[in-house]
Amino acid sequence: MGTPQNKINQIFATQKGKGATNKEAMSSLVSTLTSALGVQIDGYIAFTTKALVSFIDGLSGVDVNMPFDLTLQGSEGDTVIHKGKNHLDGNQALSFVRYRKSYAMGDLGRIDAQKILISSIIKKFKRR
Repeated sequence: MGTPQNKINQIFATQKGKGATNKEAMSSLVSTLTSALGVQIDGYIAFTTKALVSFIDGLSGVDVNMPFDLTLQGSEGDTVIHKGKNHLDGNQALSFVRYRKSYAMGDLGRIDAQKILISSIIKKFKRR
């Protein structure tokens, strides 16, 4: 079982910092979650943020119903994505799922954003 952590999202990084391979670190995370939740985890998907951007761009973007206005800071100035339906490219989608500033529930708000993006991706595949 993984080492107890203050946050679940620290488990993988802590194990990697101790020299574990990606597979070993993920195994520790799965073991910890299985124990903490009492639910057997049969599999997982892991990818880098760069892979997420490439994946979304490979889909020619994805339609997302934004729950709030989001200001993205870029090298060529700020871009505002308004609340409501928007078509996001890979970098915009990454900014959306990484945003954490004004959520009343902290990281739980970010998890909701990740669920919204995943749901939008699934909807796009269903339309194909």
